[in-house]
Amino acid sequence: MLSFIDVLESIVGPDIHTYLGKLSKQLLPENNIERINYVLQLYNKILDFLLSQGAYLVHVSPQFLLNYDDYLISIDIVQSNAQRNNLNTSCVSYERLSRQLFDSRSKQYWLDVTLQTYKCFVLRRIHEYKYWMSPRPSKRSTEYRESTVSSTSSLPKQSKLHERAIENIANLPSYELAPDDRCSEEKFLLAWLRYHYEQQRVRDWMTDRRIIVNPQEKQDVAEYREIQNFHYDLSDSLVLIAVTAAYCPFLIDECFSNLYICSRNKQEMLHNAICLVTAWRKIRLGFIITPMQLVNPNQVQILMLVVHLFQVLPTYVPRVKVKFNCSLSEIVTKQISVSNPTDNIVNYLLLLINDDNHFFTILKPESSLRLNAYAYLILCGRAIGSHFGRNQIIILEGHIDNLGIASKYTIRSKLYQIVETNLKIRVPYQNAAEYDIWMTDERPSNPATLKMTQWRELRARKIPRRLFLNQDLIVVAEGESEAHLSISVACIAPKQRTFWLIFQAKTGDFIIQINSVWQKSINDRIVVQWTAQGECICSNQRNGVRDTCPFNISVPIPSCNEQFRRCVTEMFKKTLEPREYLFWSKYSNTYIELRLIKWLMRSDIDSAALEFVHVFNTTVTYKVTISDKSSPLILPERFTIQDVRPFNQQVPMIVHILPTTPPLYEATLTLTSLDDKEFRVYTIDCLRS
Repeated sequence: MLSFIDVLESIVGPDIHTYLGKLSKQLLPENNIERINYVLQLYNKILDFLLSQGAYLVHVSPQFLLNYDDYLISIDIVQSNAQRNNLNTSCVSYERLSRQLFDSRSKQYWLDVTLQTYKCFVLRRIHEYKYWMSPRPSKRSTEYRESTVSSTSSLPKQSKLHERAIENIANLPSYELAPDDRCSEEKFLLAWLRYHYEQQRVRDWMTDRRIIVNPQEKQDVAEYREIQNFHYDLSDSLVLIAVTAAYCPFLIDECFSNLYICSRNKQEMLHNAICLVTAWRKIRLGFIITPMQLVNPNQVQILMLVVHLFQVLPTYVPRVKVKFNCSLSEIVTKQISVSNPTDNIVNYLLLLINDDNHFFTILKPESSLRLNAYAYLILCGRAIGSHFGRNQIIILEGHIDNLGIASKYTIRSKLYQIVETNLKIRVPYQNAAEYDIWMTDERPSNPATLKMTQWRELRARKIPRRLFLNQDLIVVAEGESEAHLSISVACIAPKQRTFWLIFQAKTGDFIIQINSVWQKSINDRIVVQWTAQGECICSNQRNGVRDTCPFNISVPIPSCNEQFRRCVTEMFKKTLEPREYLFWSKYSNTYIELRLIKWLMRSDIDSAALEFVHVFNTTVTYKVTISDKSSPLILPERFTIQDVRPFNQQVPMIVHILPTTPPLYEATLTLTSLDDKEFRVYTIDCLRS
């Protein structure tokens, strides 16, 4: 009995104790006569209270609210003590019922008491929402102005969703279209369901996503409904799904993306019901119902469900947004404070919704590139008793304010030589994932302006590249923090290059930087034999060299820069498919080789092509320098090779050698193209015979 008083207190408040007076605080007597007399007085008082609130309970007798044993004792006591008047006999009948008949009547009376209590103190308050929550005319303009203010912490437009819905329902001409046998509260709830269904049925998410094979069959469309009852019109769960999605849009993608818009049988209705119950359980709605009970509805149960939805769903509307700004792959922590205005301890169950990629944890939210982290933090106040609190919904939004570099790698390689290596990539996330690789030549700074291309696309282009990735993605196992990336690096031009690789996965993105540093290498060794015959006829051995001087020697310079050519072709081969490579191999090291490269490249020119496009030049002029500043060799300032394509051919460079040159002289000769894109280094050995 005391538990029912607790129920009344939770619904009515402390006023119930005021009405019951001393009876609500008195301890239950141990003596049977006193105990039964006390309980019957308490029942009478409660029934009087419910009758005063409009409950239809005049047919309920207090004696049938007892358990059967107390009922028998009360009959025996009345029969044996009727003359003494120790018991209030006006409250007790002398009829002795069988257990079966008593249980049947007792259950019916308790059901009547429970339902009438629900009607008076729960259902009846629904209609009052129209007056409590609708804005007064004098405040409409103020609230409208507040709702248009953009704020990073509050969400006024979303938080007013329920109030706007009630105001619109109250002004709808169809509000009173429900059957006359419905009370005003039920009519209001039906109008509430109809309003949200009409709002949601035209949204993009409520579309038929079935795969239709028959070309004559069309996609289903959510039709208009006259929602006039709490059983048949709701049995396919679509209306209840619509009203749930109106207040909890974060459930749409996860729970409501595969619905039957027009259910054709019980199986399809059950499918929708399972999706709906799964969503309710996910957010801890606090109402126990099975999918089959939705498909085969009981009007009273569904009415209670709709009342519960009307009261609880507005608490799932986000009112606050918390933004997390941090650099890419870094972690930022914020503290969220929730106040409790009551004296009771309230326990909250914390849930993260729409956070399948684990961008956020309760303590460590993270952000990632191009996929802004966005999740809902639900504080379920109705999941853990004994005192329940209002649900709190907070939007967690992660933004990148700086594209930081997770790791830097430097690859040093000699000019025109290919280096094959494996990089150990440190992954800043712990979850298992496959990371797609993107590449950019620009230093990442702002996500909005970053231009990057997926490596799969770059690899398909027939362009030799300084940096070539031998794989399209990296795979990270659960709990691992490293992955291997196989790369090929070839310094095609004599300058340093920097590349940035962006690794993208659902778990988060990160960026690494690869620096390619070139080093000098010797192209070839050239041996020149010369003979000292006669005398030097040059007037000035440094500046006035004559063409007919016997001390002019010929240095054979290779026409083709074979290392450069071979480096370009080897990096080009990496872009070829097996069939293309088979065709290519037939013309390797021939005149057609370069033409094929140019033809396969077509007009696909990017920064990688600009680094080696000079390989197609026919005539090249070089600047000539020598390592020894006091060298006895007098070199031309410029040297031109008319055709740099032929292999195994040399072009003579006329060099004046001083008579004082020692018999064995070695120097390093450097040829640099005028555009500084090609670099040749030869070791010259001068042997005097």
